[in-house]
Amino acid sequence: MWLLNMAANAVKSSKNVMIVTLELLDYQYLQRLSANLMGVTTNEYSSNIDDPVWMKKKIQETINYGDGFNPFGHLFIKSYPASTASVNDVETFIKKIETTKGIKFDLVVIDYINIMKNWRNPNTENLYQKIKQIAEDVRAMAMRNKWAILSATQINRTNLGNSDMFMTDISESMGLAATVDTLYGIIQTEIQKAENEYIIKALALRNSEEINLKKKFSVDYKRMTIKETNEPPFSASI
Repeated sequence: MWLLNMAANAVKSSKNVMIVTLELLDYQYLQRLSANLMGVTTNEYSSNIDDPVWMKKKIQETINYGDGFNPFGHLFIKSYPASTASVNDVETFIKKIETTKGIKFDLVVIDYINIMKNWRNPNTENLYQKIKQIAEDVRAMAMRNKWAILSATQINRTNLGNSDMFMTDISESMGLAATVDTLYGIIQTEIQKAENEYIIKALALRNSEEINLKKKFSVDYKRMTIKETNEPPFSASI
């Protein structure tokens, strides 16, 4: 949900976005993104996907989104089976698209970093080393190509549904937290889920002192959208 919404918001802001998914299939991402961008429910999109008149109307409405001065950016989706794509594979593919299509990507979304292939040590069973090396390679790829790269990781099962989150809750490898420029925790208790809310907590910020602040967001599961609430950021102690 979060990766999808970041990608959709970037496209709406005239940014060129590449989504690399090793979890969902490309058409599954497309369905959810289309519902988000068109402002319809996923059921409505699925029910009308074979209706060319409806689809043409919604696409035109989507293209005309906003003030007309900021057209949508380009959006590409590439899917790989889990653990088959390394940073080298992803970088080669994206640079090929940039060359053949004559565009420059602003944002690359990888869903998600833990299930990428570690080309340096493909057979290692050391999860700390594996995730740390993948994270280092992803960061180097971002710097080489001037791409903002967004991905996700998981937390320990025992902390799922908790009302707070800390860097030590990251599963598999703390090497990831030591490598990224920015790290946010996605928090949702059972009560918050029932109230269609998320809390985002700043866990690591390389260039900011606003560490541990939280912000509330509202979610519309039917339209696959997440939006900021009007409530200001608040201290993690609350």
